[in-house]
Amino acid sequence: KSIFFDTIKFIDDYMQKVWFNAMADGVICISEYLSNYYQNKGKVTVVVPPLNSKETIDIYEPLLDDIPTFIYAGRPFRNDMKKDDSSSLKDRIDLVLNIFSDLKSKGYKFKLNILGFSSEELTQCMPCCSKWINVIASDLTFHGHVSNGTVVNLLKNSHFSILLRDNKRDSIAGFPTKVAESIYSGIPVLVTDLGDLSKYIENGVHGYLLPLTDYEAQLNVVENAIKLSKEDILKLKVNCLNSESFNVSSYEDVVSKFISKI
Repeated sequence: KSIFFDTIKFIDDYMQKVWFNAMADGVICISEYLSNYYQNKGKVTVVVPPLNSKETIDIYEPLLDDIPTFIYAGRPFRNDMKKDDSSSLKDRIDLVLNIFSDLKSKGYKFKLNILGFSSEELTQCMPCCSKWINVIASDLTFHGHVSNGTVVNLLKNSHFSILLRDNKRDSIAGFPTKVAESIYSGIPVLVTDLGDLSKYIENGVHGYLLPLTDYEAQLNVVENAIKLSKEDILKLKVNCLNSESFNVSSYEDVVSKFISKI
C-alpha cells in the first residue's frame, strides 16, 4: 500500500470529521451510523441518502431479452494494493466473478458488463481473478473507463446491477451511490445487506439483499435472480421506477424540520 496516500487520506478524513464537522451546528448525514456518531457529539442531524430528481424513464425492450444482463460499474481497487488482498477491495469484484463462474459451470446463460477498469488492470492487482475470467470470457465484457453517458445507457439496458461489499466501517458509515442510481434508473439491485440498505431496498421488491459471509447463500440469491421470468423482472423494474426512496422531493419536509432546529 502507499503510505503517502494512506496518510493524506487519514488527515483529510480526520480534519473533516473531527474539526470541520465539529464546528457545525447541524450535520446532514448519509447513514444512521454517522447520524448516531454526530448526535452523540451534541449535533442536530438528518439522514439523507443519495438523491435524484424524479424523471420518467422508459423500460427498454432489450431489458426483456432472454439472456439476463448484469452490470457492475466502479473501481474497487488501488493500483498499489497488495496482490490478491481482498481485504483492500472497496467492492468484492472477485466474489462477483467467482459467483458467475460457478453459475456458468451450472449451465446458466448471462451477460456481465464490468465498467471502470480493464481485465488487465484487475488481474494485475488480483491475479486470482484470472481463473474466473477465463471461465466466463464469452459472457463477460470489460468496458474499461467510459463516459457517464455510456454507464447510464448500459445500466438502463441491464436486468440487474450487482454490488458486493465486506462488513467494514466505510461500508456501514457510507451509502453506495451506485445503488441509488440503479434504483431510480429502474434497475433492481443485487447488493450485500449492509448499513442502511435494508431501509431503502425491500427484498424481492427492488432487488435482493445478499447475506454478508455465506458464499453459498450469496450464490443462491444470484442464481434465483437468473431464473426469474421476464414478467417477474419487469415487476421489479416497475417497483424501482415507482420508488420514492431516492427522490429529492421525498426529503423536503424532513430537511426543512432539520434546518428549523439549528
